[in-house]
Amino acid sequence: MRVVICNQHDFVRRQLKYLLGREPNVQVIGEASHILRFQRLILACSPDVGVIDLGLLEELHAGLGIFNTPIVVLADENQPAAQISLVKALKAGVRGAVYLSTPPDELAAVVWAAARGVAAFDRRLALRLIDLCGQVAEAADPTATPVLLTERERLYLRLIAAGLSNKEIARRLGLAESTVKNSLSALFSKLMVSDRTQAAVYALRAGIVPDLLNSRTG
Repeated sequence: MRVVICNQHDFVRRQLKYLLGREPNVQVIGEASHILRFQRLILACSPDVGVIDLGLLEELHAGLGIFNTPIVVLADENQPAAQISLVKALKAGVRGAVYLSTPPDELAAVVWAAARGVAAFDRRLALRLIDLCGQVAEAADPTATPVLLTERERLYLRLIAAGLSNKEIARRLGLAESTVKNSLSALFSKLMVSDRTQAAVYALRAGIVPDLLNSRTG
C-alpha cells in the first residue's frame, strides 16, 4: 500500500511515517506540509491512500472529487470545533478518520480499510460520531420549523461552529462575556437546542455555516 501524508508539523509527519512504515507492505511515498503540495503528490503519484490533517483539508477549495484516492483525516480531539469539522469532512466524502492519539494498530487498520474502499474510524471517534448523530436527531430541524434569525444571531452561530468560546466571541465582537452568555442562552432557547454542539449542527443544516469542500473549483 502506497501512502501520502499531509500535516503542517514536521514531528507529526515523522511520527506518521514511522508508524505506517512499520506495517508490512506499507510505504509512505510522499509527504506535504500544505494542501497544494498534497494535491500535487496525490495527482502525480496516485497513492492508495492520502492521510491529511483535518484543519488542512478545510483549505481545499475544490471538492474531493478531484482525487481518485481515498482520504483519511487526522483530527485533534482537543479542538472544540473538531467534531463539526469531521461531520463536514464525512459529508464531503472522506473514507476514514483517526485522532492524533489513535494507537498504531488502529491507525493502520483504518488506513488499510480505506485502501480497500471501506469506511473506518478510530473506536473513540466512532463512538463520538454516534453520539453526535443522536444530537443531530435531537436538534431542531430548520426545514421543518423555520426560525427567523437576526444577522447577529447568525454571526453567533458561525462563531460557535468555528469553535470559539464565549470569551473569544466577546473579544471578537467587543462585548462583555456576560452579554455573550446571555445572548447565547436566549438563542439556544429560540432554536430549541440544549448546547453549543446542537447549535452548530443547526447552523450547518440550515446553511448558515457552509459545507466543507463544496463544489467550487476556484
